[in-house]
Amino acid sequence: MEDGMGDLFDHIEDLLDFPDDVLGLAEPCGHNGGLLLPSLPAPAANGLPDGVGDDALHGFTTRSNKFSSEEHKLGPLEWMSKFLDDSDSFSHDLPGCDGINNNVNGEDNGVQTKARGHHSIFRTSSPVSVLEADTMGGGGGGDSYSSSSSSSSTSASYSNGGNETTILLPPLSPPEPPSALVVPARARSKRPRPATFSPCHHVAAPYLPPSSDAVAIPNSLSAATSSDPESIGESCPAPPPPKKKKSKKKSPATAGAADGEEAGPPPPVRKCMHCEIQKTPQWRAGPMGPKTLCNACGVRYKSGRLFPEYRPAASPTFVPSIHSNSHKKVVEMRIKASQKCATEGAATSSSSDGCDLLEYIRRRESPTALKIAGIITGSKHEKRRLLGGMLNDCVAGKSSAKMRAPKIASSSLVATLTCLQFAFAMYATFLLYYMSPSVDLRSKADFTWATRIAQHWKQFIGHPHVLSSIQDIPAAVDSPATVCEFERIDFSQKKSDDALMIKLKRELYDEVLAFQKANSGTESLAELTRMKSKWSRGGPNIPKITVILNHFKRKTLCAQLDSLLNQTLPFYNLWVLSFGSPNEVSLRRIVESYNNSRISFISSSYDFKYYGRFQMALQTEADFVYILDDDMVPGKKMLEILSHVAGTDKYNNSVLGSIGRILPFRQKDFTFPSYRKFRSKEAGLYLPDPAYDITVERIVQVDFLSSSWFLSADLVKTLFVETPFTFMTGEDLHLSYQLQKYRNAGSYVLPIDPSDKDTWGDSEHRLAYVSETTAIFKDVVQARDDQWWRALSAGYVTRWATLYPQKIDALFYAHSLGEVRSLAPLLEKFRATVGRKAYIVVSGGSFCSCQEAVTVLRWPENVCRERRFKIFDLEIGAISGTSNSEVPVVQAVYSSLRGLLKIHNPSLLIAVDDADQKVKNALKMAAEGTANITALVLLPRAAVAKVLWMADLRPSALPSWNRMRITVNVITQNRATSLRRLLGSLQNAHYLGDEVRLSFNMDSKVDQETLKVVGSFQWAQGPKFIRRRIIHGGLIRAVSESWYPSDDDDFGLLLEDDIEVSPYYYVWIKYALLAYHYDPQVSLPELASISLYTPRLVEVVKERPKWNATEFFKKIHPNTPYLHQLPCSWGSVFFPKHWREFYAYTNARFTEDAKENPVQIPKSRTNGWQASWKKFLIDMMYLRGYVSLYPNFPDQASFSTNHMEPGAHISAKDNVVKHNKEDFEVPLMKAEFTKLMPAGKLPPANTLPVLNLFNQAVSLKALKAAGAKLRQDLISCDEAEIVMVDHSTGLPRNCTSWLGLDD
Repeated sequence: MEDGMGDLFDHIEDLLDFPDDVLGLAEPCGHNGGLLLPSLPAPAANGLPDGVGDDALHGFTTRSNKFSSEEHKLGPLEWMSKFLDDSDSFSHDLPGCDGINNNVNGEDNGVQTKARGHHSIFRTSSPVSVLEADTMGGGGGGDSYSSSSSSSSTSASYSNGGNETTILLPPLSPPEPPSALVVPARARSKRPRPATFSPCHHVAAPYLPPSSDAVAIPNSLSAATSSDPESIGESCPAPPPPKKKKSKKKSPATAGAADGEEAGPPPPVRKCMHCEIQKTPQWRAGPMGPKTLCNACGVRYKSGRLFPEYRPAASPTFVPSIHSNSHKKVVEMRIKASQKCATEGAATSSSSDGCDLLEYIRRRESPTALKIAGIITGSKHEKRRLLGGMLNDCVAGKSSAKMRAPKIASSSLVATLTCLQFAFAMYATFLLYYMSPSVDLRSKADFTWATRIAQHWKQFIGHPHVLSSIQDIPAAVDSPATVCEFERIDFSQKKSDDALMIKLKRELYDEVLAFQKANSGTESLAELTRMKSKWSRGGPNIPKITVILNHFKRKTLCAQLDSLLNQTLPFYNLWVLSFGSPNEVSLRRIVESYNNSRISFISSSYDFKYYGRFQMALQTEADFVYILDDDMVPGKKMLEILSHVAGTDKYNNSVLGSIGRILPFRQKDFTFPSYRKFRSKEAGLYLPDPAYDITVERIVQVDFLSSSWFLSADLVKTLFVETPFTFMTGEDLHLSYQLQKYRNAGSYVLPIDPSDKDTWGDSEHRLAYVSETTAIFKDVVQARDDQWWRALSAGYVTRWATLYPQKIDALFYAHSLGEVRSLAPLLEKFRATVGRKAYIVVSGGSFCSCQEAVTVLRWPENVCRERRFKIFDLEIGAISGTSNSEVPVVQAVYSSLRGLLKIHNPSLLIAVDDADQKVKNALKMAAEGTANITALVLLPRAAVAKVLWMADLRPSALPSWNRMRITVNVITQNRATSLRRLLGSLQNAHYLGDEVRLSFNMDSKVDQETLKVVGSFQWAQGPKFIRRRIIHGGLIRAVSESWYPSDDDDFGLLLEDDIEVSPYYYVWIKYALLAYHYDPQVSLPELASISLYTPRLVEVVKERPKWNATEFFKKIHPNTPYLHQLPCSWGSVFFPKHWREFYAYTNARFTEDAKENPVQIPKSRTNGWQASWKKFLIDMMYLRGYVSLYPNFPDQASFSTNHMEPGAHISAKDNVVKHNKEDFEVPLMKAEFTKLMPAGKLPPANTLPVLNLFNQAVSLKALKAAGAKLRQDLISCDEAEIVMVDHSTGLPRNCTSWLGLDD
């Protein structure tokens, strides 16, 4: 538009700035240098010279029988009326020299003389119809005389729609020639002059009065009139050829610059004097002479059927509203015009010229009038073409004419031209303002103010009669019926005859619908309309909807506009987009033909493909956006239905449409097929799909929508959160994927009423899809397959993932190649373990691409291309780009991982603990937001190789990885050196990234050195607590009161300061807890503690014999762990439930004198132990059948050892038992221990061997029987019963039989 308007304003100056000769100030009339003018008397009171009345200058005033005296005041502006009324050119209505000399006497010869003077002097015959020029027949130049009129007749016949109206006229007498006055004029120089705006080329012939008294006529005009009849129909009479001069031949350059020579005129262009056609098979004779009509017009003229309404279809002056090339239609048009004239013009026929139909047609079909109408109302290209043509015609006519008519100099003309130029400048200013990018183009510019000004001031720029004639000019904007004539919807419904395909597609649709009905529900159209909605057509909340139509080649715009304009709920505005379309001109014409202020046309020469319409949707101010492909013609109720459903609570965060797609399902070989795979149920389906007789009669959720989208305007921006996989295709999938990923918004296909097309999203139902007959380019299929697979790999929860939720053991995340290398051993261990599934997710892009990751993992290169779950590339760069902000990275990682966790439901999400903090935050949010339990495991890189046993745990135990909380309780008193050794071993242990709390427990008499060691120790694994008693309580209180569980996941490790632990002690505890305590498939309620120590003696027997567990269990497995009824005091983790029982039991049975203790275990030396907390724990475990888990490795290697340093019991004065250090000090485990176990892992719980208090192999049931038989618990029970305890308090609750308990 800018180019076109630029050309327009470039020519405005040329159009309006006329040279002097246009105003008749310096224009000679002939070759003699003199100007022939009549004698001009002195000016009269009316402002005109004496002798020159209104009749002589009729062309610049009005007809006396039409206008009042008031209207004569507008005489100086009559040039504007004539320019628009006669619709030819300025020179047509200005008198020529010959005309002035032929009629300047001012005599009144009656009406006929006055009419003749008007038509012959100030009007030239019409250049587009020979039927209007009666000069060729010898009469005056009347406007609409038929070809049968003559100069001698006393009546004139006016053709009026097929009827004739006869007006009696007085006898015609030729006017007497006036006396000529020769006015000297400056001789015309031979210098070249610029072309002026003088389109005189349509002048056919001057008026020649029938008198023999001829006046002076220019030679060129006389010659053209008398000797060359074919030149009459040309644009301007050509001057006679210059006389040839004998001269020497000159070069073209020299010849062109010769003095006194001017270039010869261009050869005349022959045109049909009726229709202006320039090319015809044969030129024929007409009323203006031989070879003046084209073949078609000449044939009709000869047969008497040539009327002004007739035009050949190829005529440049053909206007469909007033012309026809059919004689039958011409007759109908004339009859219709006659009837209209009879009804509307009867009242004024007596005082006017009657219903001059031919004059009316002549004015309307004048080329200049048609061009002006086209410039005013035409399109950009039409305005540019017409204006350029007018200027070219004007320049050509000026340069070829040797004789020009003198112009009347008038100050009114100059003033009017100045005003017109100023008006054009104002219009250009406002137009450029509204074209400025700073102006909001979302709504159309309002130019009604200009219309009001024009209506108010039009009386000052032209006569009402003239303006009414201008209003009769038909607008160049066509009607919708005209521009839509050739739009046809070419479509034939496709049907599949493949019975297998119909069966597979129907089964899949029924499966999807049944699942949705069982989980979230699905409603019919009637049920949806009954739901409560925020929006309603007649309620207080009427939604604003912006409709966007994107068109390229299909010819469906008219059908779409007709449907949308007749919606039961009107749209707010409608934008028709044309991006790089070859049909832009026709699309613009269609939009303009509807002339609706709510409909806008937006075009660009650049093809924005499928995403451009969504970019435009970002500009809307409406509540909703309805985007339609050019193959969708919605029913008349669609906007009402869509807005109602979008206003319900259930579907307000959704995108709605009429066509959807279910993406492929996984096949039996664990791969995904192409969505175009033939004869495959897993390939997915379209909904609806008439080809397979699938109609959507209940709302159904799909993976993505196609062809139409109705969504909240706020949701549109979500499409551009991530850079699309490609801009060439796939905007439908990308929209639904982004909405689900970032807004948790679903995509739904609305149901229809099969009997009511107004409820259909596509009333033409052009949505059939038959894979075996529909051709799609292979590269497009590959691109779309890659796109949906990448979306699925980045967390897109498809219908398949919802119907068939997966369950894997671990999902690894690596943000860099270094993290891939660190996690690789554990990943391979998971993938190598039978029955385990683990995948890895890489960040992608510049961080860690899939290709780089598979190289590190030594996987095949095609892993990144095959549609099989193994590695997922998130393409983080698609959203974060080069941003330094953590927000895009956190958003991308979180949203993608959330979808992947929902699809695959891993038990563990594993990453390294030194990853970027923002990445760890995103992983944490994703793991915590899962409905199923997924534990986030952040492992130190050095610890990865030490937790390979993770793959050996049952999948049911893995989610509890982070549940346990272990508190290390150190009991210390005045052994600072031993304390330092213990703290050093604790600090060097592997904690697998877990938080471990450390608590110090000291008696009141602790020494200063110990306090300094405790106070200065830095614990990096978690919080540190210090407890010190005020009153000395002894060892029994120091141990038993050192820890109390806060919940069932709080475990206590009790360590005296002479203990030293192995670096793997925490690994052993965590492994054992996950395998035997947190596995819901394992039932081992008797397990009360986990020992770090392996004893070498049978402690409860008086002789204390040596005992080697490796030798004892060699028939089972030499290194199998085992269950023992004896608790360990040299490094053991106690379970919270059993520790509460121990508290309650000790509180009830505690006594300083061991002999007063009622519990006496047969043959146990523990019965005589004094002031020992362990004695009360042994009694409780014996009575209730509890056990501890012990490690068993070669040479009794353990996770803790006792250095037997002097203390409360060792080397005490009252202790008669001598302790050999070698019997208690065992080696510590310094390396990975799982490879020493049976099958390299902890054995199942039901295979663990069980020992009683005396190291005898028994069953768990036998332990319960022995305790029940003693009947010495806190409450009395039968021998077949044991005490049941309330685990929240530890207090005994009741007795229950142990016979029904399993081992």
